[in-house]
Amino acid sequence: MMVNYGGHIPLSTVDFPGIAATTIFLRGCSQHCPLCHNKHLWAGEDLRPIKEIYVLIEANRVFVGGVVISGGEPAEQPEAACMIADYARSIGLKAGLHTSGRPMVPYLYEHFDFILWSPPR
Repeated sequence: MMVNYGGHIPLSTVDFPGIAATTIFLRGCSQHCPLCHNKHLWAGEDLRPIKEIYVLIEANRVFVGGVVISGGEPAEQPEAACMIADYARSIGLKAGLHTSGRPMVPYLYEHFDFILWSPPR
């Protein structure tokens, strides 16, 4: 599986309440919310094998208690988001999601321990 990768923060103390986390950004968003702070991730393509994302998570595992998937809009890559969350949980980390909730992908949410929902305005 390939992931449209937007970058990562190895150690974040603000993306997952009460937990230090690695934040993975997925590129691509069709919502274009006016208050978005990641407009640079709305478009473009940087396809990476999902195993490369797993390596990033594993490299920071000793320092964090969770992984957050943000964007862009991670719900536009639901299979990748689920696979990353499932990987994080399989190695003992919690999984978080930052999303606008669009597109609506009901099965996506069961893969996460924490969801920050920011509805488009």
